[in-house]
Amino acid sequence: MKIHSLGLLMVAAFSLSLPLEGARHDDRPFINVQVIDDYLDKYEDGWRERIPAEGSRLFYREADWPKVIAMLNGDQELRPQYRKDVLAIADRLAQAPTKAYITPEEVSENTGQELFKTEQELWQRRVGDDIFLLCLALKITDDPAYAKQLHDTVMAGCQYPQWGRRKHNMDLACGHMGRAIALAWDWHRELFNDEEQERIRSTIRERLNNLFAALTGGNFWSRSYTENHNHVNVTALGMAGVAFYGDIPEAREWLAGACANFELVAKYSAVDGSSDEGVPYWTYSLSFILQFIEATKHVTGADRYYDMPFLQNAASYRIGCSTPGFAGTLPWGDAPLRDYYGAQHMLARLASQYNDSGAQYVMEHLPYEPQGGNDVEALLLMWYNPKVPSVAPASLDYHATSWDTVNTRSGWGNGDYLLAIKSGYTNRNHSHLDAGALAFVFGDTWLLLAPGYGKGSGQRDFWQSHGPRWEFFSNSTESHCTLLINGKNQLFDSNTRATIDTYVSTPGQQWTSIDLSDAYGEVIQVRRNVLHVRNEYILTLDQVSANEPVDVEWLAQVPSMANVKDGHITIADRSGELDMNLISPSSASFLPREATSLRFDKPNPQQETYSASVKGQKVDIAVLMQPRFRNAPVEDLRATSTQSSDGGCRVSVKSERWADQIIVHPTVASINWEEETNVQLPDLDAQIGYIRIEDSIVTRVFAVRATNLDSAPLKLTSSKATSFSLKNFDDAWVLHFDDQFTGYLQIAEGLKIFDEQLEMITGKGALEFASGSYLLARDAQSASKTIEQAKAAYPMHELPSLPVAKRYRLPPAPSEINLTWEAEQDYLFSNSSAAVSPKKGASKGLALKGFGNKRGAESLQWKINVKRAGAYHLKLRYCIGDSNATVALLVDGAAPSKAALKVNLESTGGWSNVSDDWQEVTLCSPDGKPISIPLSMGSHVIELTDPSSPINIDKLTLSGF
Repeated sequence: MKIHSLGLLMVAAFSLSLPLEGARHDDRPFINVQVIDDYLDKYEDGWRERIPAEGSRLFYREADWPKVIAMLNGDQELRPQYRKDVLAIADRLAQAPTKAYITPEEVSENTGQELFKTEQELWQRRVGDDIFLLCLALKITDDPAYAKQLHDTVMAGCQYPQWGRRKHNMDLACGHMGRAIALAWDWHRELFNDEEQERIRSTIRERLNNLFAALTGGNFWSRSYTENHNHVNVTALGMAGVAFYGDIPEAREWLAGACANFELVAKYSAVDGSSDEGVPYWTYSLSFILQFIEATKHVTGADRYYDMPFLQNAASYRIGCSTPGFAGTLPWGDAPLRDYYGAQHMLARLASQYNDSGAQYVMEHLPYEPQGGNDVEALLLMWYNPKVPSVAPASLDYHATSWDTVNTRSGWGNGDYLLAIKSGYTNRNHSHLDAGALAFVFGDTWLLLAPGYGKGSGQRDFWQSHGPRWEFFSNSTESHCTLLINGKNQLFDSNTRATIDTYVSTPGQQWTSIDLSDAYGEVIQVRRNVLHVRNEYILTLDQVSANEPVDVEWLAQVPSMANVKDGHITIADRSGELDMNLISPSSASFLPREATSLRFDKPNPQQETYSASVKGQKVDIAVLMQPRFRNAPVEDLRATSTQSSDGGCRVSVKSERWADQIIVHPTVASINWEEETNVQLPDLDAQIGYIRIEDSIVTRVFAVRATNLDSAPLKLTSSKATSFSLKNFDDAWVLHFDDQFTGYLQIAEGLKIFDEQLEMITGKGALEFASGSYLLARDAQSASKTIEQAKAAYPMHELPSLPVAKRYRLPPAPSEINLTWEAEQDYLFSNSSAAVSPKKGASKGLALKGFGNKRGAESLQWKINVKRAGAYHLKLRYCIGDSNATVALLVDGAAPSKAALKVNLESTGGWSNVSDDWQEVTLCSPDGKPISIPLSMGSHVIELTDPSSPINIDKLTLSGF
């Protein structure tokens, strides 16, 4: 008998049981002349039939435009706001001077970047993105100011000597410019006279032929069918191929090459919707993959690619990789903690394509503006579909099976926490040697860190993955929260990887087991096990065995604000705190660790490394992590861990109210619990067993790869190993199967079993239960009550408000006291993309740029020493481009007054890239009075947080009144 569950109680996992990919680029076919000729022979006749003689070809047919324009000018749901955003940008562009060409040498001098990097001329990407938006703005308004700016920008772009000097016209600058001018040609050719049209054709022909030569000539991205450079550049070839078909002889070859390329993109892309390059680069890739499909589909039939698993699962990947409150993304690899592009427009397109209510919800609730260039604003307006329902995600665990990472969380609120666990390949584009690494974010603050993009990225060796890349601290094993063995990096052969071989998710618990053996040398086996008991604790169990004694270091990458003592680390922030206890071996302690990498390029000055070192042929390390929510009752946990003779372990975790037992075996075996007086313990055969005892009653059971259970509420025998959880609610129970259960099940007298629709389940003999939750209750009324209790067991947590300090008065400090410090010196940041950069007119030539790029979830801190108590005010020297901003001022973790929670900063008219745009202002309340900051003598922390939009900061001055 088969029984199905819809998973309405399921706050547990969504995981795709799909094969892992990892083909090397060397094994992948080239797009060569023969491939293109074959493609033309097969498909060109069909293209000719579908390409109109006149009118638009890209995105929309000419006959579609009246309906499309009416739709985009409609007033349904969020569309008026998206249209307003597009037209506001178009207005700013129309009033600004056309972007003139600037040499790589000038860019290098203005920004301090290496010439190796500035020769890519990536600034031209934004010019192309502006052209894209102007194309749409003009279509829906027919505004002559937009027409003039579009015309002038296209012609200025054609005057640029090249689109990318390094690899001449062969990379991203050419991709963006080629795509944009193809769109302008297709939608607005009438803006250009005959001479200008010839100039456009000749420029496109020269530069897109260069780009085509890169595709067919073995350029570094030519066979990178899963990476962003390929997707961006080949999308440009495809769009130009359609737009200029019949106008430029080679356009047909560009289109054939693009189509053949995207056939291979479909073949090699990860079936779970992920990217080895990490979430930010995934957004760059996906944005252009979707543009290729939508722009060319009327000619090429590219919309068939929506059938590929990568796209079908892409939204789930992006949702699963969201941090609490959707405020950011994961820190793995060369990545900021945010999307590079969108991600609103891509989620809108996927939501519309698949009627995906979760994608629609996240698209509507991302707490920041679309990231990247202005093209994403246009695409969001084009792709938004108000008819798609919007439903918040419910699953709290996610396993990206191809990328091989796990994310497990307390909830989806902006005050919840997330634990991210990294596995998969170590040597992929933009990857780090971080197998087994952990990262932990509480609310909007990362408390266990990963380094992100290293400062060495402007150097050529940073990209040499055969060896030199791994000499940089940011890319090395020692900069991540994983195991370091004998002080050496993990291996970086192209096929080196770690593998998550056990992943179980239930409403209350999540178990991940990673085989790390192949990622290290000089070992027999390395394994990291992680148990998450939701809202209560996280337990890591690491095992290393080797033929010779090895030195195993358990690395903790923590913010400098962490309090570290012996085997205990406490990290506190706005949402709560994370307590970490080294429970085994008791002789080990967390000690500061100095980096040993040959090239120290740590991007985050806040990150500090602590290490617990254990030596031996067989090393077992157990660490207990306890997240504590702010303003919630605190329970101190006590834990012990002992090793068993079969290579497993036994762990005890206790509070004042309950006692947990966790037993781990290498394979399925009988679980022998520690006897408790007057407690009826369940009989269990499993690989991993967990129970909770409260008031002398077993109230929770969790099992991984179990074959038999004999407990008070039920007995079950499975025909194959299965994983499940059992949780008590008053006089009823919730039984959750992580996978399909087939076997015998007998419930206690007086109980009945219900599915989540409150249908009673009956049957004898062997039963089949689909994965999901079931109710063991006296009757349907009790089962209904239990459903509500189960849903309420894991509430969403909101981010606590910024605290305001209790008012106390100090006499004004003398006005002659001035304490000035440079923003870029000795600063600490949390979740910020702020970076030190040369700026025109900066007081020391350098400043912090980009504070607030991530919006909101950022802070900057400086430690100062006050030599005289008194009331002070703070001056800030800053610059902002076109719009105003707000920021909160905290002192020692609290705002000195309510006015300090939102301080207004007016636009200075620029970013001090080419002119001195700095202004120095005293931070004031809305009535214009300086904010009073009472400070005792001694050390204090000045903090700026919650920026509403990006700000560049030069220096700060604390002054008396």
